[in-house]
Amino acid sequence: MIAVRMFPQTWINEIREFGGFSLIMKYQFYPISFKELAKKVNEVLGFPIGTPKRLEQGTMDRVLKWHINNVNSISKSH
Repeated sequence: MIAVRMFPQTWINEIREFGGFSLIMKYQFYPISFKELAKKVNEVLGFPIGTPKRLEQGTMDRVLKWHINNVNSISKSH
């Protein structure tokens, strides 16, 4: 599993072919203690920046769905 903000489609496909998962995020995350730095990066570079305390439920659902499907396919093949 790889979590990124941006990724070429060819890399996403290659990771998928090897049984992996690419979690593409809308925001570039910084630790909450770096909130001021994140704000400056956003102002200067215009990147969508986040300093969340936790991931949104929809994001966790995507990871969980992939994990469950991946574990189920491995269990069935052994």
